[in-house]
Amino acid sequence: MRPLATIFLLFLANAGHAAAIHCDVVDGDTVVVSMKTPHPEEALIYRPGGETVWLHTSSQYLPEGVARFGDLGKWVISPDSTGTVWVNGKATVQPVIQEQGRYHLYIAENAETEPENTYFIECYFVIGKKQELDH
Repeated sequence: MRPLATIFLLFLANAGHAAAIHCDVVDGDTVVVSMKTPHPEEALIYRPGGETVWLHTSSQYLPEGVARFGDLGKWVISPDSTGTVWVNGKATVQPVIQEQGRYHLYIAENAETEPENTYFIECYFVIGKKQELDH
């Protein structure tokens, strides 16, 4: 019975740290991301065309006084914001927003594992054209 109780207590501990996330598009092409802290450390965006843009690898999202990505409560992704995209095995710096469509922001303890195997938060937003977001 103890292992089951331990698992349940770990579940409650993680549930207590659940962080809400909101992605609000303003001015048609700028996204304001608001999150409760602390939250997971790794962030990426899936573009409408399927490319993955890694965000937590860029210090541009950490304002002065914020040492860790997980302590960042709000940030803005503008048309000038960049991230890391791997192209043919090489890291390239590219604008996050490159096209109209539906984007998926995914923030996780381990962004390279399956969602069911890590703690994560996520939101979706649309740039350019109006469309319904289905989750």
